Amino acid sequence: LQYFREVNLQAPDFALGLAWHSACLFMLGYWGHAPTSEVYPSAKHLALRAVAVDDSLARAHLVLGWMHLLLDWDLDAAVREVRRAIELGPSEADAHSFHSTLLCFLGRTSEATREVEYMLKLNPVPLMSNQYAAWMFSQMGLHARAEAQARRTIARFPDCLQPYFVLGWSAWYQDRPEEAVATLEMAIGRSREAFSLSYLAHVYGRLGRCDEARSLLAELEQLRTR
Repeated sequence: LQYFREVNLQAPDFALGLAWHSACLFMLGYWGHAPTSEVYPSAKHLALRAVAVDDSLARAHLVLGWMHLLLDWDLDAAVREVRRAIELGPSEADAHSFHSTLLCFLGRTSEATREVEYMLKLNPVPLMSNQYAAWMFSQMGLHARAEAQARRTIARFPDCLQPYFVLGWSAWYQDRPEEAVATLEMAIGRSREAFSLSYLAHVYGRLGRCDEARSLLAELEQLRTR
């Protein structure tokens, strides 16, 4: 991040530097490494500066799309920006994955599925694209497909965490509660972070295991205070 700050100071109209600086700030907020209330407005500001200098940068439009969604709660503007990003960079896998999210929000499941499939064709190897696909299939209610994608991801990246979440929810929604608990317990064994705690606590609560759910809730509250 310091590198991009220095680039912007030395070349304040360097659009590509502005675009990637905005992308770094967005990712810091998205993954919980910095307060979104601080980094999202700055990410939007830098992305707007980037497109003002050079409107042809797909990455800047992609960040703007995310900011319209997460900062402005403007779904229509987010759709416009991500479509502009795809127009400028048809092979931008990140743009297609985000487009699938927006289509899912709009209830256009078949189109969202096609975007996920195309994203995987563009970027079949990395962890991020594979676990994103698993999450998207889950969000669209394609639980058997989400389970298969999560298992493939875990086979390639056995130390990863998020595919275990998808695997747990896939078992839950396919009426295999014991397997869901076992999988989410495996996830919490890998990392006792907020999602691991909250997902397992939710399932415990739904199954009537209230003492265990309250114990995890107390741990989650302790995380929040820190």
